[in-house]
Amino acid sequence: MKGEWSATLSAFWFGANGCEFIAFKGSHQIFVYPCDEHPNPPSEVWHYHEKINTAEQFDDALDNHIKYKAVYVNE
Repeated sequence: MKGEWSATLSAFWFGANGCEFIAFKGSHQIFVYPCDEHPNPPSEVWHYHEKINTAEQFDDALDNHIKYKAVYVNE
């Protein structure tokens, strides 16, 4: 098992390769936060085909997802 459950945040969490991966329980998305860009918003959003409600689903979502790059525009 890769991911950890945080009851305080009601979210699943995993850290690797200089990034933190966070998915809130019941969502379809994993937010990817590069550690060296803190406190910026996520650099990517990974979409999973079903709701993430268990650590096993979170681990599967880490391996099987559609990746979206985030682009932010200063207005």
